[in-house]
Amino acid sequence: MTFSHTHLKSLLAAAIISASAFASAQSYGNAPGGNTMHSGGDWLRCALGQAWNGTTCTGDAKDFTFEEAEKAVAQFNANGGYAGKTDWRLPTIRELITLRVCSTGLDATMQELEDSEPPVNAMCNENAAKPTTDTAKFPNTAASWFWSSTVVDGKADNTWYVNFNDGFVNNDYQTESYNVRLVRK
Repeated sequence: MTFSHTHLKSLLAAAIISASAFASAQSYGNAPGGNTMHSGGDWLRCALGQAWNGTTCTGDAKDFTFEEAEKAVAQFNANGGYAGKTDWRLPTIRELITLRVCSTGLDATMQELEDSEPPVNAMCNENAAKPTTDTAKFPNTAASWFWSSTVVDGKADNTWYVNFNDGFVNNDYQTESYNVRLVRK
């Protein structure tokens, strides 16, 4: 899948949202120790394939295999990125789960991410509002799967994702097609 520079700009241009705007440690669920948005990074408000119209994200998020996602990110940066920044990337799984908002709280089931860090809550409790993200900050987000950059230990063909339909954190084959949201530090 290739895009012209102009087409990429119209599809991918999205207002960034500074993580410092979230620095108030706003709670994103009831995880022990708090599950908060970390400062120090910028997120594109729209998923790849959508465009920012000054008020919201328009269009549909595009689905990418993991390899296509990596190529789309490289092409996005090679074509000038956004806001003069060309260091946009896929978020790690730990970064991506900070965008998860569970209106009914987090389920007690834990997911080990194999990174020597504490396990995370595997999903939202039942009947959480969909999508399970802050739609004021990330409007028109699809209630679907989003890739992280974190490859599963010992399984080079599996990568971690977050399903923003129910907040589920898991991993899948890189040949599956999921949405992409970019971050930069």
